[in-house]
Amino acid sequence: MRFSTVRLIFALSAAKNCEMHHVDVKNAFLNGDLEEDIYVKPPTGIDHNTPPGMVWKLNKSLYGLKQAPLCWNKKLVDKLEALGYKAAKKEPCLFYKINGKDFSIIGLYVDDILTASNVPGEFERFFKGLSDSDRTISLDLEHYIADMIEVFKLSNQTAKSIPLPKKHGLDFPQGLDARPANQSLYRSILGKLQFAAQTARPDIAYATGKLAQYSSDPRAIHMDRAYHVLSYLKGTKDLAIVYHKNVPGASPRLLRGWSDADWANDPDRKSISGFAFSHGPSTFSWKSAKQKLTATSTTEAELIAAFVEHAMLSQTSAVDNAREFGWETMVDNLCLF
Repeated sequence: MRFSTVRLIFALSAAKNCEMHHVDVKNAFLNGDLEEDIYVKPPTGIDHNTPPGMVWKLNKSLYGLKQAPLCWNKKLVDKLEALGYKAAKKEPCLFYKINGKDFSIIGLYVDDILTASNVPGEFERFFKGLSDSDRTISLDLEHYIADMIEVFKLSNQTAKSIPLPKKHGLDFPQGLDARPANQSLYRSILGKLQFAAQTARPDIAYATGKLAQYSSDPRAIHMDRAYHVLSYLKGTKDLAIVYHKNVPGASPRLLRGWSDADWANDPDRKSISGFAFSHGPSTFSWKSAKQKLTATSTTEAELIAAFVEHAMLSQTSAVDNAREFGWETMVDNLCLF
């Protein structure tokens, strides 16, 4: 299950006043049912009366079996379908059930289960401690960023106001900026930044994507800019994506997408696409990436970004119910009109 799907569950849960719960199923693979006959040698260290040369037949799935994850998933899916849930076509790990105003959604990731429902008691048999509260959900990385500040020794570093300076100097380093940097440290910082960019900090998506282009041979300027992004996160660690129950003027049944492109702004003349998707006022999916095609004009770059955005949004519409959700895409450049 993708991060964008998890955030979409958060957004829908807040908008529809849902109860949310998460569970980590212990020893999940032991609950799967085997479809094949599998035999094992009796384990050593225990008393048993098995004659020499005889083996045991497994009655249940077991950790170490190549089919164990599939057995667990099949059992879980069968149970959800028996309860009336449908799997989303574009996201097979997402299940939903809609009946009038009743809305329930479940996301699966191996042995982690995330649920949301506005039906009282829908998940009571699985989870305890239901409570009524404001359905505002906040997604932040404050503790994660605080740990990064400590690990990379930035406590005394001045916080930055933007992720990267406009003249970042990453493409053609010269002089002292071109000195080789510690590749292991650079990749460690980059990995931390990429996790933040993919989960709850879309504001650093472009910066981390740009820095990732130099991970195979980082130079002093690249390391300096990586620390710049860290310093920016230090000063903005309390920023969060907030999903609301009701927002005036926002349709709870509409997904929106925005796209933009920076034409030929890379040394190889490939443009950078950026797009973001939201439910109501809250973003749940985003990306900044170099285009695979070389655009020959601003119009072409914007069109490529718009087409990719449109395709991604159609895949992101995880709940396959046209009556329940609509979507629209927008661009900000007059060259397309």
